[in-house]
Amino acid sequence: VLLADADLIETHETDRHNSPLLAMLGGPAVAQIEVMTPENAGAYRARSDAHDLVFDLTALDPARAAMAKALSIWIGHLTGQNISFTPVERLADEKVGWFLALDSEGTVLGNAVWHGEALDAEAQSRILALFTFTLPDDAGIETAQRGAQGFAVLGMSEDRLVRIKPQNLIGGLPLARKG
Repeated sequence: VLLADADLIETHETDRHNSPLLAMLGGPAVAQIEVMTPENAGAYRARSDAHDLVFDLTALDPARAAMAKALSIWIGHLTGQNISFTPVERLADEKVGWFLALDSEGTVLGNAVWHGEALDAEAQSRILALFTFTLPDDAGIETAQRGAQGFAVLGMSEDRLVRIKPQNLIGGLPLARKG
């Protein structure tokens, strides 16, 4: 599973179709897009605005582990809550007390699991990343949810698009109301 900026893919497709030589040679549109690796990750900051690196989400480690760390940092920075995410291939039979969705498709898939529905093979194939976490036993979390086991899900649409919405992480947390 490779994640790339949609505008970048569209530009490559347009270039490929507008060039007679590229059209004749064919080949996948993303062939010239560089995949982020440990070797080139150090250059990411300097070229981040170009959105020209592809993120390989295939492996649990290191890609999903890096994403789990980013989720933890994001939540900690914005809420002060220390929540560690662990990438998993599937949910165990443990009781789940909360879930977070990283995108709208993740919301649909997560809601189905939350309501005890079995996901068919097509729906399961749209889950790109799955993480477990434990909500902290902290005054910043709603009392009933403190210590609850949870899962976070990233899905893709039927047309294979991913629209990550990191604000869902904050909006979906059972944060205690101040006041």
